[in-house]
Order: sequence, then structure tokens, then C-alpha cells
Amino acid sequence: MLFRSEGISILFIEHVMKAVASLCHRVVVMNEGKVLCEGVPGEVLKRQDVIEAYLGGGVKKNAKG
Repeated sequence: MLFRSEGISILFIEHVMKAVASLCHRVVVMNEGKVLCEGVPGEVLKRQDVIEAYLGGGVKKNAKG
């Protein structure tokens, strides 16, 4: 790992969650320009807010219907 051996970090922007989980040891999930959450992929990808934002949890309807 470059970070541990060389002190190098890489910014990896991806929407394919399988790729993220297999390549990253820490992730930051952003939604609408704000940090939604961060942590290890296995925990982050189980969060309901991440599922709704990125994995097809549906579209929230407004009060008008």
C-alpha cells in the first residue's frame, strides 16, 4: 500500500461500489457537495443513508406528491 509504505494518498472518485470496496481501506461518501459519512467500506456501505443516496433506495417524494 502506497500510503503505508511511502506516505502517499490517492483520491479515487468512483460510483461503482464494488470497486470502491475492493480497492479502498477508507472511504468518504459525499452527497450534494457535503460529507455524508466516512469510514471503512464494509461499514459505510451498510448505512441506510448511503444506500438511499447511491444504491437505489428510491427517490424521496415532496409533500405535494
